[in-house]
Amino acid sequence: MPSLALLLLIAAATSASEAPRAKETAVEIAIAAPSPDVAEAVRDDLRELLGRVGVGARYRDVAGVDRAEVLRPTNEAPCALACVWLDLDVGAPGHAVVYVSATASEQVVIRRMPLPAGVDEVAREEVAHIVAGSIEALRSGRPLPTAGAGDARVSVLSTAPAAPPPPPAPTTTVLLGGGAGALLGDAGQTAAPALALSMLFAVDHRFLSPALWLEADGFAGTMTSTPVGLRFRGGDLTVLAAVATPSAPVVARFGAGLGAELLSMTPVLNDATSGATLDGARLQPELFARAAARVELRAATRVGVFLSAACDARFVVHRDTIVRDGVSETLYEPRRFRPWIVLGVDAVLGGAETAR
Repeated sequence: MPSLALLLLIAAATSASEAPRAKETAVEIAIAAPSPDVAEAVRDDLRELLGRVGVGARYRDVAGVDRAEVLRPTNEAPCALACVWLDLDVGAPGHAVVYVSATASEQVVIRRMPLPAGVDEVAREEVAHIVAGSIEALRSGRPLPTAGAGDARVSVLSTAPAAPPPPPAPTTTVLLGGGAGALLGDAGQTAAPALALSMLFAVDHRFLSPALWLEADGFAGTMTSTPVGLRFRGGDLTVLAAVATPSAPVVARFGAGLGAELLSMTPVLNDATSGATLDGARLQPELFARAAARVELRAATRVGVFLSAACDARFVVHRDTIVRDGVSETLYEPRRFRPWIVLGVDAVLGGAETAR
């Protein structure tokens, strides 16, 4: 047991010795001076003044003041009270620049003083008093003094990381498009020309952008058979919910929704000798579901071209028949699944920022 206790004590001592000592030094002062003698003279003045207020400091010589180091986050600073940088006629010829970074307040006060006679005794004493006054204020819980004396120039910077810029607000874009294409309606036997008019209300996001996609289609065709054919015309209106890839020169959009169609069916007599009697035109309403995909290319800022493909699924399939010699024959039976393809041009009508 004594051996175990001894091992635990050794482990604890080792852990304590390996703990980071970044904040053990209250004040660190980095000096960039034109010569080692000047740096040593400034250190002597600082030791004397800081000693009067009971503050010890760690000193180091640097070739120049690194602004990135001055503005580093205070949680990375190696000092508990303040870090100080002195640029004595090095980075700013003819001037002494004092940087005091207060660890607790994430604030850097910068003082710039002219050196009309170089880094002489008067200049060194003034720099030392500025540093000592700043350290004494911080030690007493007061803010860094920012009132300049004579022609000293004072500025204040923050070491706190800048807040990231807010993401761009989503915008609502209205697209109006028109095009022409074709549909397949009768088990692939009938390719009917079609016209399409679409309007999209899209909200642009960094990732998937939602949209309300409205489309109106018109089509016409004739199915020729003997002795009776069929001429049909129709139109539909579809409402789809869609999502799109981020706004770019090329946008892919995918949607699904419901539509309503009104179809006009007119029998046509192709064989005058058949003696058949035809009914008049009739209107046939339909309901269907649609899945669609659309690729848009922005050819200009507000004008582009698109290619859309869709497939409709009819809920009910109506069959048209003819009775000949007492036998019922199918005249027209549309497909349950009806594909479309449309090529067209669209234009951006306008956009507005969307409230978050």
